[in-house]
Amino acid sequence: MADAYIGYVHLDAEIRDLFRQQLGQPVTLYDVEHVWWYAKKPAVVSVAAATITGVTKQEPESKLVVDGIASPLQLPDSYVPPIISIIPLLANNDPSLEALAKAAGTSISRAFEKSVHAAFTILGYDTQLQGQGQGRIQDGLAISADHSYAILWDAKARQNGYKMGTDDRTIREYITTQSRELKRRRHLRNLYYVLVSSSFQDDFDDLIRSLKMETDISEVCLVEADAFVTMIDAKLRDPNLLTLGPDGMQRLFCKSGLLTSEDVREELG
Repeated sequence: MADAYIGYVHLDAEIRDLFRQQLGQPVTLYDVEHVWWYAKKPAVVSVAAATITGVTKQEPESKLVVDGIASPLQLPDSYVPPIISIIPLLANNDPSLEALAKAAGTSISRAFEKSVHAAFTILGYDTQLQGQGQGRIQDGLAISADHSYAILWDAKARQNGYKMGTDDRTIREYITTQSRELKRRRHLRNLYYVLVSSSFQDDFDDLIRSLKMETDISEVCLVEADAFVTMIDAKLRDPNLLTLGPDGMQRLFCKSGLLTSEDVREELG
């Protein structure tokens, strides 16, 4: 999926260069991706404010119209696709997304799981979306066979941050079972458990300590949703150099505790 998205960006760039040559004026990647909007020459157009499994919420965004071509007032710089950029809103269980989720026949929590799954896929992992409907099991699995490790992850949508409660015992039980089974079947060197949420209300020392002592989990990472957006942006900006190994993504998960977007920027440069 990562290679496909990179190819898509390169194709966009080729079309942009063709438009520039034909029009004799500046054209951005934003212009290419919204070219059909320009046929109507709107001064104000609607743009997707949120994306949940193909459903969009429309909000007005001002555009500057020059020679019939609308351009954003601020040049876009992000490489992040909508299914990833919406992760912080989903993680925060934003009430404004409830109607969109219902219209898509899903829930905010399930949409959040799918977006986190997409993030791991774009990063280059061999991924499985699990969770709902499969009994007591983590929400997803991401494996890097080349570097002999796997990530068992759960996505927790919370407005006020995630706090361990009744989930504690359940998580311990299925991580104990799943980690042992996974290590037995795949003979992986390291297993990491990742919790993703808007923020975290405590440091989860007891959970981290018990999982590392009682299961085959190497580290337990508490990942803030914004950090995933930063990871994807870094990957798509430098896809060939940012690997899944100890010189790249694995560095982010080999230390237990909180992982923020600032930590990602510091580790990945």
